[in-house]
Amino acid sequence: MRYLSLFRFLPALLLALLLSPVSASAAPESVPLKTGWLGEYEAFPVWYAREQGWDKEAGLDVEMLRFDSGKALIEGMKAYKWVLGGCGIVPTVSAAFGAPFEVVAVPGDEAAANAVLLRKDGTTAVKGKLVLCTQGTSAHYTLVQWLHSLGLTEKDVKIRFMPPEQALGAFRGGMGDVLVTWAPYTYVAEKEGCVVAATAAGVKSSLPLVLLADKQFAAENAELVRRFLALYQRGAAVLAAEPDEQVVAAYVRFCKEWAGRELDAATARKDLQNHRIYQVSEQLDLLGEGPGSLRARLSDMAAFLAAGKAGDGGKAAELPAIRADYLQTLPQ
Repeated sequence: MRYLSLFRFLPALLLALLLSPVSASAAPESVPLKTGWLGEYEAFPVWYAREQGWDKEAGLDVEMLRFDSGKALIEGMKAYKWVLGGCGIVPTVSAAFGAPFEVVAVPGDEAAANAVLLRKDGTTAVKGKLVLCTQGTSAHYTLVQWLHSLGLTEKDVKIRFMPPEQALGAFRGGMGDVLVTWAPYTYVAEKEGCVVAATAAGVKSSLPLVLLADKQFAAENAELVRRFLALYQRGAAVLAAEPDEQVVAAYVRFCKEWAGRELDAATARKDLQNHRIYQVSEQLDLLGEGPGSLRARLSDMAAFLAAGKAGDGGKAAELPAIRADYLQTLPQ
């Protein structure tokens, strides 16, 4: 009878155990990791990994801070104390003056997402036309490269610089002959009848996305940097193939809940397809030396900025440090 009584109370005992607090020694603690991002594609792999709980599996508790521009992102490194993050190549160079960061990975490229758009009934003649663009951005760089491909320079057109939302609105309202911008504004313009005349990729330009680390933090916490990069690659792996319906739905939700913008499924799929994902082996090649290396691309961007095209007054750009050793321990 004593054994029967024990079995009768066993469910209650199990319930008490399940509801009782777990001791600190029983559950591994996750290291808090503050990260910084723009509300754009490059933040999605981290957001997706967090949604799956993969950061906790890696012993990390990732916090994602969102900034409105690359300039604000870089300046916010000290103010908001983020230690790892990502953005495009332009702010990486334009904000590199004295910035305490280094490039630790090159997860992808956004050249296909930057486009030159014409009105549906617009002429293909470019010289003398009014161009709407955002100064000192990947779109501005795309404009310059497109003009060069046509044998022209910025002096051959009229340019009105304005923020991307304002540029799209002004173009929609009838101002300008050419709009140069990036996703998702490119997709909105296309839906409204604009025609893509060229993309940055189409004029053989490269616009790498980069992951950045605070130098001091990385020097003192190399293992955490490696774990974070492995987490990012795990999230990016779901994007390496044709995005399935689940990934597209997740991207729509990411854009709405975290980035603060609405995308329908078709536009989300197009945005996913227009961003190239680099495998670890490709990233290590880019982080090396040579004509096609990230260093060479950063130098090209620095020359673009130093020429005064981004309002730097001709000041020589300071290239950020590049470290490949954190990635070298990841599976290739």
